[in-house]
Amino acid sequence: DSFSIIDKVLFMVPIRGEGMERGEIVINGKPFNEILSDHAKWLEDKNNQRLRANLSKACLCEVDLRGANLNEAILCKADLSWADLRKVNLSGANLSEAKLTEVDLSEANLSGAHIKEANLSEVKNISEAKELDTADFTDAIMDDEIREYLSKINPTVKPLDKPGEENKESDKSA
Repeated sequence: DSFSIIDKVLFMVPIRGEGMERGEIVINGKPFNEILSDHAKWLEDKNNQRLRANLSKACLCEVDLRGANLNEAILCKADLSWADLRKVNLSGANLSEAKLTEVDLSEANLSGAHIKEANLSEVKNISEAKELDTADFTDAIMDDEIREYLSKINPTVKPLDKPGEENKESDKSA
């Protein structure tokens, strides 16, 4: 088939406060656990692209993903708000424009992850995530405290503008 998996994704939207287990989620008619299993097969032999986890635009709000291997998975524009991402392998994953509001990133592997323009508002335990220095956070939305922390270890995160610094530059040229 020449259709894109993105065109066929069905979304499961849990009610706030009622987290979903992996086994309860069905995307494109396929149980989420099966998607993870196929993805693991793809990671071993990358010849069959149909096995790669493509979760673009999927709603995985409040889902317990602890320990899942989403290495190189496609999660563009996915909504992972309030998800438990502790110990998740997101190395090389594409999370561009994903919503990561209030996710827990304790011990998550972000090596080479593409997190461009993602929303990291109120993300938890980001300092406990692994390989933060190699992830791409270009234009990501984040709280000031997180921005200040990441800007010291990751070149894709711009530090906060300190009040008055712009004026000092213009004063020097005057």
